[in-house]
Amino acid sequence: EDLKLKQLVDKYEADLAKMVKEIEKKAAKGTLAERILPKKLIEFKNSFTRDHNEKLNELIVDLKRQYVERESYRARKKVKTEHMKLRKIMSAWTGLGMKDTFREWKVWTKHRVRQRRRDVR
Repeated sequence: EDLKLKQLVDKYEADLAKMVKEIEKKAAKGTLAERILPKKLIEFKNSFTRDHNEKLNELIVDLKRQYVERESYRARKKVKTEHMKLRKIMSAWTGLGMKDTFREWKVWTKHRVRQRRRDVR
């Protein structure tokens, strides 16, 4: 009996490790963790004891948390780039772009005046 129990536990650990690798691979591709987890894990959970089910529940919660953190980081990064683009556009509309244009025109004009003075001498 102990040998059979040990074999079952070893098989459980191997299957769990394999499933975790598959889920992490799919989650890294950006697929929704909730689409992957329930079908496979619910069937898998029903065949084991309460302790194993608790481990699986902890795994599910942890994977969902990781997914949410990763997606919130991606969304935050995307929004930041959008805000930077909008700031650029807004600065051009509110006249801040005119200051930069004026400064460049001023430098160009001074350069042209100096060049003309050199040419006259």
